[in-house]
Amino acid sequence: MKRAINITLDDATYRMAKQIPNFSEWVRNQLRSQRNKLTRTDRYCKHCDTTQHGISKYCVNRVCSEYLMCELEVL
Repeated sequence: MKRAINITLDDATYRMAKQIPNFSEWVRNQLRSQRNKLTRTDRYCKHCDTTQHGISKYCVNRVCSEYLMCELEVL
């Protein structure tokens, strides 16, 4: 589903936006990039019985017998 949102630009940012071939797509990509940087998920490792909060899908507990090898369960 597509939705519209209006943004207000000053003269300088308006001139910059006009030079970007598909400004709407550029804005969407910038927002997705920000989202991806912020997305952190709680995950569980059954091997070392820990809950880990981050972006890695593998266990990052260095004392775990499956360190960086087992895939974590998303909580």
